[in-house]
Amino acid sequence: MSDHYRDGVAQAVPCTQSQIYADHARKALAEAEASALPNVRNRLVTAAKRWIALAQQARRMELRHESASVADDAARDQPA
Repeated sequence: MSDHYRDGVAQAVPCTQSQIYADHARKALAEAEASALPNVRNRLVTAAKRWIALAQQARRMELRHESASVADDAARDQPA
């Protein structure tokens, strides 16, 4: 996976699933903006919307997992 976008700005390499999906969405939107053909642009925008939905779902799962980890840690820290 490239760590540079077309504008040459260096980007951090994504490390979570939601960041990877968001990166795919950004790339699809950039390609859609660059496309001269309306049908290709529409297809890429649709793909970007799907990547965004996947990123949102993955982020919710990550947050749920983090919350569960914090709750487990707090339960372990409680005296018996």
